Amino acid sequence: MTETSSFSVINVDGKLGSIGKAVDYFKVEVVDENGRRLTAGQIGEIRVAEGEAGTLTAGYFRNEDKTAETIRDGWLYTGDLGREDEDGYLFFLARKKDSLRRRGKNVSAWEVENVVNSHPDVEESALLA
Repeated sequence: MTETSSFSVINVDGKLGSIGKAVDYFKVEVVDENGRRLTAGQIGEIRVAEGEAGTLTAGYFRNEDKTAETIRDGWLYTGDLGREDEDGYLFFLARKKDSLRRRGKNVSAWEVENVVNSHPDVEESALLA
């Protein structure tokens, strides 16, 4: 993530399917809609806080609304859904919003799927970003 200036998690142990654990200079956790940390196995949003000053962005250039939406109480809410296992390994599951970015614009996954599904040779499609 560009907002974290580098990797915030690394899977140095090679745990299958995991994105790893937080690196030393970040705190990473999975939380519910109210920002409460979830227990192992529960699905929520992945958020990141700096463990070392200056490693997390101060905000988005000329976009105070986006900054306030994304960075709350020192935590950057990634928009990624995930879970943590009993050993502290994180697993990415999906994006919270059903959209992707293309050349700086948000594109609805539903819109893309609708166009693809309208083709006579396509029975059903799913957009995975």
